Amino acid sequence: YLELKKYDFNKYILVFHNHGKEAGASQKHPHSQILTSPLIDKEFNILLDKSKEYFDKNKSCLQCKINEIEIKNKKRIVFENNDFIAFCPFAPKFLFQVMVSPKKHSAFFEEITDDQLKSLAEVFKEVLLRYNSVLTNPPYNFYLHTSPCKDNSCCGYFHWYFTFFPRISKLAGFEMGANMEILSITPEEQAELLRNKKHA
Repeated sequence: YLELKKYDFNKYILVFHNHGKEAGASQKHPHSQILTSPLIDKEFNILLDKSKEYFDKNKSCLQCKINEIEIKNKKRIVFENNDFIAFCPFAPKFLFQVMVSPKKHSAFFEEITDDQLKSLAEVFKEVLLRYNSVLTNPPYNFYLHTSPCKDNSCCGYFHWYFTFFPRISKLAGFEMGANMEILSITPEEQAELLRNKKHA
């Protein structure tokens, strides 16, 4: 990531992971990839714009506020440690979607410390073991959303995070046409299942 960031034509660096054929994996084994782009996709640009809009209005980071609400509410939390919170978002796009966010504000993933990396690894392990236990080793993806390369204007208003989502439901006409998924259980129920399931 740090090496790729040195090139001026790389505006955005995407880290993602595929596990299982249904998750688009081109290899039989789980694997992560890193890609660069001179462009930022439309959906992420909207997220950046909305984060800035919230910051301009409230003088605080939107993701920090979301973290604060989730920690206070507790019902959607799957796992947390001193540095990170893993939770099922209030309005998920997929069943059993989990967001992993640093508790302390940070705009750039590449600024993570060695201690935070160990802490993040613990959260990854917990999320994936719970997926394996509750959903019986489902195909899944995860990806990193972090500030665009060399865009220091994001420092105050954007907050990096990972999103995990198992591929356990099929997309049909409604999902494709409306760009949303029908979820059969609430995020609170999803989080409770993941949170309370003991794993080996």
